[in-house]
Amino acid sequence: MKILFQTRKLIATTALFWLVLLPGYAAQGLASEEITVQSILGPETFTRGSTGKDIFTRLFNIANTSAPYTIKIVNGAPDGSMTVKKGWLTLNDQDLLDPGVFNRRNLSITIAIHPSAQNELRLKLKGGEQGSFVTLIVEPTLSTVLNNPNDPGFDSRQTGIGNPNGVTVDQTTHHAFIADRYYDSVIDFDIANARIVRNFSGLDGDSMLGNGATTSVSFNTTARTIAAVNEGVLETDPTSLAVVNADSGSTRVVPLPYAGVPMHSRNIALNPNMNVAAVDGQFTDGKRAYFVDLSTGIVSARDEQLQMTAPVFNAGSNEFVFSSFGENVRPGLVVYSALPPFQRIRRVDTNAPAGTRFEKLAVYRASNVVAAVNRLDSAVYVFNISTGELLARLPIRLSQEPFVTVDIAVNQANGLAVVTGRFTGLVSVINLNTQLLVAEIPLPDRCSPLGVAIDESLNRAVIAENGLSSTTRNGSIFILQLPAQ
Repeated sequence: MKILFQTRKLIATTALFWLVLLPGYAAQGLASEEITVQSILGPETFTRGSTGKDIFTRLFNIANTSAPYTIKIVNGAPDGSMTVKKGWLTLNDQDLLDPGVFNRRNLSITIAIHPSAQNELRLKLKGGEQGSFVTLIVEPTLSTVLNNPNDPGFDSRQTGIGNPNGVTVDQTTHHAFIADRYYDSVIDFDIANARIVRNFSGLDGDSMLGNGATTSVSFNTTARTIAAVNEGVLETDPTSLAVVNADSGSTRVVPLPYAGVPMHSRNIALNPNMNVAAVDGQFTDGKRAYFVDLSTGIVSARDEQLQMTAPVFNAGSNEFVFSSFGENVRPGLVVYSALPPFQRIRRVDTNAPAGTRFEKLAVYRASNVVAAVNRLDSAVYVFNISTGELLARLPIRLSQEPFVTVDIAVNQANGLAVVTGRFTGLVSVINLNTQLLVAEIPLPDRCSPLGVAIDESLNRAVIAENGLSSTTRNGSIFILQLPAQ
């Protein structure tokens, strides 16, 4: 398969999304409401004739060019019949789709666009039997921020937030757990009602605030425990993992030294079946992958040639995947068994620019792919985990200012990936099934996101940020309703 985004043959045009507060939020919490959207063009069906190639042109006008819009293309009938084999789509002479997307036999494709006041849409169809067809619709896309700092009651729902960082979600209870670096704690956040319900504090084992620097968090669905990394602030500060029972609140602190040196891990991935975690290390020799038995506290290490970071667990193959990087070398991926003794399985070399790195990874099990965020290259790379094949490179907007952190989460139910970046001011939404950028959703002014996770059945992103503040909180937690796919 061609690497379409590497050559930029396949382009998802930037769209700016409205921030819409659903009526009744302050009184009723975050109940979703159905919104009727009037289409701009279509739905219209375009049918293949007997010629070698059919060309269709449509003109349409937009009254509000600052509003967000999408194009949705449905290829053939719902049962998969009558599909067109090849298709090209341009908007105002800018390529939106090339034949590669149709060759993947995607039946439904959504693309974020930002049209002009007057527009020309051109569709070319080729292949498939006579009578095969494509249905197309252009319509406004309303994406929703379900809570906003200007809402009545916002502060009272989020009182006491310090510096929220990593996020994870209990998909059963629809609660998010957010690491709070300032208070050495984990926040228990009710997603449906956007309010803090509990705070697990003192997770580094002492009463001093901020010295533990609780940064990353993961949820064990089997044991119903939260594993939170206490990174430590100074190089000499101890590093630990806090294991918190999500029901009782009881906490056990697991020290994280290796060869007597604090590891200062920032990222964690859990294998819930074996109660083991993969972590990285900053101030120890970073050219190692670390694995922790959460029952015994035993730390194992595997030597590597490059720096290792951003581990993620692939439940489909029972493997841990790390990002590897180094000065003047291309970043890569290293895959380990998620079972003791954590044997290395493969290394994936990439053609990403030398000197950059994949700062965060996320796995989409249905397609057996890993999405890797490369901030310095302002792109998300999508790899097949088993073969290492680069499937796509998707340019996105990420800030290049110093001290920028990024995060990525995937909805396993629909393949939507959400990417956040500090100082970027927006959320990028990618459909990993079609490998298209389907939305860019702005965040409130001065919002500085640090972490993201997704409630899969609600299709909501939970974003932790530390740019906004009030008299009762320093930082906020936002809920975004993601586009339906």
